[in-house]
Amino acid sequence: MGGIIDLDEFRASFHHPSHEMVGIIVALFEIGAAVGAMITGRIADTIGRIKTILAGCLILCVGAIMQAAAHELVTMNIGRVVAGVGIGFLMTTLPLLQSEVAPSHHRGKSQATHWVISIIGLALAYVMGYVSSILIGS
Repeated sequence: MGGIIDLDEFRASFHHPSHEMVGIIVALFEIGAAVGAMITGRIADTIGRIKTILAGCLILCVGAIMQAAAHELVTMNIGRVVAGVGIGFLMTTLPLLQSEVAPSHHRGKSQATHWVISIIGLALAYVMGYVSSILIGS
């Protein structure tokens, strides 16, 4: 949301939300992620780690589709929460599964690689947002 939320086109399509509402839009993703992280342990113990990861992927995709298709703030906000829950599932369950299946001498590398790739993905998302703001803004 970083570079996109300040675009005139974004603001116009959501009827120029207030600064407080923009803060809520941004925060709802993190709130969803916290909820997803809190509930995923019990779910992973019940249905298994791999099914929980698949569920997280599906939940994240549904949230992303809702955000992309949103024409009103309610849909955007619900999509942000849903996508956040999916991320909470993934960011909690993936490292756990990796540490369970990796040989002991590879666990550190596997965890470090997971987080490095996550941060690279985040950086790429910010770059894409920046480039989009330049292309759309001009």
